[in-house]
Amino acid sequence: MQQQQQQQQQQGEQQQQHLQQQQQRQPQELQDQQQQHKQKRQHQQQEQQQKEQQQQQQQQQQQQQQQQQQQ
Repeated sequence: MQQQQQQQQQQGEQQQQHLQQQQQRQPQELQDQQQQHKQKRQHQQQEQQQKEQQQQQQQQQQQQQQQQQQQ
């Protein structure tokens, strides 16, 4: 589970880098508009990732507690 989510995050970062490269070829005015839009999007993605990471941590804690009880 955890590995899959980490891979997805890495893929997302690669896609963002690719977008940045494309933007460099475009006129400055277009780039400004897109840059602002992209920053908003990145911010939303970061919040989403933080939520996912928190969920992962909670899951891990639950698993550890279960293991201790079994022992």
